[in-house]
Amino acid sequence: MLTLNLRWLTMAGLVWLLLSGGGNLQAVTSNSAPYKVLVFSKTAAFRHASIPNGVAAIQQLGVENNFQVVTNEDATVFNDVYLAQFRAVVFLMTTGDVLDSAQQAAFERYIRAGNGYVGVHSASDTEYTWPWYGGLVGAYFSDHPAIQNATVRFEDANHPSTRFLTGPWFRNDEWYNFQTNPRTNVHVLATLDETTYNGGTMGDHPIAWHHDYDGGRAWYTAGGHTATSYAEPLFRAHLLGGIQYAANAFAAPPAGALVLFDGKDMAQWIRNSGGSPGWSISNGVLTVVPGSGSLRTFETFNDLQMHLEFRFMSNSPAGTAEGVLANSGVYFQNQYEIQIIESFNRPLSGANDGGAIYNQRAASTNASLSGGTWETYDILYWAARWAGGVKTQNARVTVCWNGVVVQDQAEITGPTEAGAPPEQPPPGGIRLQDLVGPVQFRNIWLVPLDQPHAPGPETTTLVSAGSSWRYLDDGSDQASAWRALAFDDTVWNNGVAEFGYGDGDEKTLIRSNRLDTSRIQTTYFRKPVVVTNAWAMTNLAVGLLRDDGAVVYLNGTEIFRSNMTNAPVVYYTNWAITAVGGADEVNFFTTNVNPALLVNGTNLLAVEIHQQSATSSDVSFDLRLTALAYRAPRLACAHAGNQLALNWPASPTGFVLESSPSLAPGTLWNSETNAPIVLTNGFKTATISIGPAPQFYRLRRP
Repeated sequence: MLTLNLRWLTMAGLVWLLLSGGGNLQAVTSNSAPYKVLVFSKTAAFRHASIPNGVAAIQQLGVENNFQVVTNEDATVFNDVYLAQFRAVVFLMTTGDVLDSAQQAAFERYIRAGNGYVGVHSASDTEYTWPWYGGLVGAYFSDHPAIQNATVRFEDANHPSTRFLTGPWFRNDEWYNFQTNPRTNVHVLATLDETTYNGGTMGDHPIAWHHDYDGGRAWYTAGGHTATSYAEPLFRAHLLGGIQYAANAFAAPPAGALVLFDGKDMAQWIRNSGGSPGWSISNGVLTVVPGSGSLRTFETFNDLQMHLEFRFMSNSPAGTAEGVLANSGVYFQNQYEIQIIESFNRPLSGANDGGAIYNQRAASTNASLSGGTWETYDILYWAARWAGGVKTQNARVTVCWNGVVVQDQAEITGPTEAGAPPEQPPPGGIRLQDLVGPVQFRNIWLVPLDQPHAPGPETTTLVSAGSSWRYLDDGSDQASAWRALAFDDTVWNNGVAEFGYGDGDEKTLIRSNRLDTSRIQTTYFRKPVVVTNAWAMTNLAVGLLRDDGAVVYLNGTEIFRSNMTNAPVVYYTNWAITAVGGADEVNFFTTNVNPALLVNGTNLLAVEIHQQSATSSDVSFDLRLTALAYRAPRLACAHAGNQLALNWPASPTGFVLESSPSLAPGTLWNSETNAPIVLTNGFKTATISIGPAPQFYRLRRP
């Protein structure tokens, strides 16, 4: 019996299996498939002369990375039908009010449908009167000094748009200051070192970031003012990573993966003959240096799943002899080669062409892309089985080439190189071959196959203590609108929570006895919280440190009340019943919260702090929101004969097994009702009889 773990194909809670006659498995990943990106560069204020350079750079990135670029400056295309064809929209140096209210509403629906946004440079100088857009881009432009050199420092070494950078990035550009610091609402990728240039006014100065926003993904970089930016290899790679992130098109290593090449170094590799590897790294790309020797991992593996991306620099003329075509290969256990060779527009002539098990089995079809375009292999490899020094079962491999399965659990009968040493039992290393020409590689990772398990939920922090909040130090009646997601809080102040207790050592303090001698009785606070997996949350808990009384709301529903009257409605004129004593000033009062109140996308926390008396001198609070979160269930399969058992963890609940005969657009998916689902030891199992026709299966949470 063979057990397969397919977590590498999990995206947004979906796991795909294709089963064909005889129990064969085919794996399909969406990252290799072509997609479309809209580049929108309409301007209603200043127009950058570098817009044509940016358009040309993105078009070339599309050619190289298998996505189609459509450019437009006509805002009327912002409607549901037109936008639906794109995975991401790039606001390339837009300025001013470029969309009307109907177009804005269409774009909001587009993002809520799970699509992506890329903002470049003056995208933050756009739509100042559209609060939703302000949240999407992350921060609005304030001003900038003269164009000059500066140092960019990175905070995230794993994001597609920064993972290839190894240290400070010295660039020449127009460096924006922003009206607010976006850090508390986004994931900062890079900051400006204000000591390296003149005119920085922010101190902590984010310059590139991303975040999940209202059901979709948003990425922003403030770089790109100058025309020369779009000729810089590193800036182009930075921009490409942002587009791939927004379009959900980057094959990111899953949890538990071993990253063999992330664009920075060859730490996982040695020369196959021993010693340091001789290949070159530039701009996140690993290039074969012909004659320097093949590479292999110093670690060894058994069954595994692998992703790698490779590229040939050009197309050789028709009729070019095979021996001079750019040529490499990936070896498993340092014995079995999957061929990598220029194959575009060439007939597959045998077991020496692209996608082949070298010298043994040709690929079922030619799935190659044109030279200069990055290609992908997604591979499942099962090592040969040995017992007592004797091989009892051949190794097998499934190869998905640019999204097309070209080897379907094909047996590998022995070492693939002529004159190779006798076959050895596993484990063994991975080898990349130096053969002909400067073949390039990037984004290589693998996951050793293991038995599925039912992991418990893990602690996650949705809001950490000490976060910044929007606040209004105004005792006027805010009614209930301020608890709603649509409330415009962009004009409110911004500051770090726990504002102090008036004892002189606080960093920031909102005083109820303000300089104008007016008194604040009630202070209001708001904070958006983006959640992308509300279904996974359990044990939601809020902790509040307050002075003196407090009421907390999540998405408009009250979840916490402390030191306040128990009357159903709390008015802005209500005093706290008692004051918080000194001993309680450092204690978080906690309570459990119904996790069903969370929604996918933007959630709103709203807090009102009430003074105990007219002599109160300050306003103080801090809040933390934590939960336990499950991972998306991992689908595994085991088959024997014509029976297949699909099994997955029973928690989290709500996932449904569905099947379909095709992945073609518009094909209906149906709940799998032909096989009973049995619950055993925390797993659900469905046993299915395999027929002659292909069938896809997925787990989905409706």
